[in-house]
Amino acid sequence: MYGCCSSVLNDPDTLKETAHQAVRMIGAEIVEECVHRFSPVGITYFTWPELGYAAVDIFSCSADVPESVAQFLKSAFRASSVRTRMVERIIGTADSLATS
Repeated sequence: MYGCCSSVLNDPDTLKETAHQAVRMIGAEIVEECVHRFSPVGITYFTWPELGYAAVDIFSCSADVPESVAQFLKSAFRASSVRTRMVERIIGTADSLATS
């Protein structure tokens, strides 16, 4: 997400609440969360406030969930643009993957 509001991206409480809202929106739950604030700017969660940039990975079994979460976060972060890329995960054992 590009052109995001830097003050939103640099506020750990706002980031956490926004992430929690997105998770509740899709009926999921947060298993573990780690937030670290850097000085003078920056938060390890998924943002680069000094650049107005947020990198977000959305993992889901439902194809419509990533798009709805991306649109929610675009609005919450006041992003001017969003670039998305879908990555299909292949799940299986090493043996089953070797034969396919």
